[in-house]
Amino acid sequence: MARFEAASLMSARVLTLYGMLSTIAFGAMIYKARHEQLDLFMASAWVHRSNGCLLILSNFVVYVLVLLSKVAQLIFLGPLGRQEVQSVQESLTMLLFDLLIVSSVRQFRSDLLFFYFGCVLLLVAVLQNMCSVRIDTLGQMTTFPRFFHIRMLGLLAFIQSFLAILIPIAILLMPQDAGPIGIVSQYFISLMVMQVNLFAQIALYYCEYVALTSEGPCGRKKPLCVLHWICT
Repeated sequence: MARFEAASLMSARVLTLYGMLSTIAFGAMIYKARHEQLDLFMASAWVHRSNGCLLILSNFVVYVLVLLSKVAQLIFLGPLGRQEVQSVQESLTMLLFDLLIVSSVRQFRSDLLFFYFGCVLLLVAVLQNMCSVRIDTLGQMTTFPRFFHIRMLGLLAFIQSFLAILIPIAILLMPQDAGPIGIVSQYFISLMVMQVNLFAQIALYYCEYVALTSEGPCGRKKPLCVLHWICT
């Protein structure tokens, strides 16, 4: 029997089929909602009252995030090596486990916005892990192509743009999530840790760049590695 690999679920054929089915289901949901309620606000309320529609909507949001991560990987990183794929899979497993633990603290009920926010947070964490794995492989490179430098800077800027949007949103959502165990407060703490981790990644990337271009070690690399390890 052929061995099943989880990486095959991210193949172009599987993503295309999954995307077609998700888009068709989402389009049918929109058509049904507008057919039942001509007013846009009433149609939104109709979707919100249906568990099936919420499931279709959540599935479509997950597909968009998966597609966005795949596109970002192809643009900024290109094909991943075997070691990089294994590292991303292990990190994704831990991140999903953490998200489930955090989500179990509070029932989402109708607060699907918090669930979607957590999914976007998971996307940023996966992109950061991809960036971290690629930075770890810089020590094995003998040359430093300019195109590689542009792609890495683009990925770092892409992650920073996400954090610049998510952190203010988390601050605005905190009053709606007041209580002893606020899930948005936990998301906000995770975002701040991600921001510090991103600064450490940028500094580590600069140290690797200096080491490769000047053929000498960077003296500040060790404390930055410790900071990056703490944040991850």
